[in-house]
Amino acid sequence: MKILVLIVLFFFPYLSHAQITGKVTTKDGTPISYVNVSVENTFFSTIANENGLFDLDVPKKGNTSLFFNN
Repeated sequence: MKILVLIVLFFFPYLSHAQITGKVTTKDGTPISYVNVSVENTFFSTIANENGLFDLDVPKKGNTSLFFNN
């Protein structure tokens, strides 16, 4: 029983989050490098790479608003 509780407690933080992946581009599809991507009213943020790609872990709570700052 103790092992089951420890396994559940170990994986619980991973069950309460989701991951958003994307690419930051201009209107014509050109990637924008090193853009800050953040979730509204949280400390969750990341920076897009040189190809405009990003991965962002967010809390799993319905809709999420993202902000992009270059």
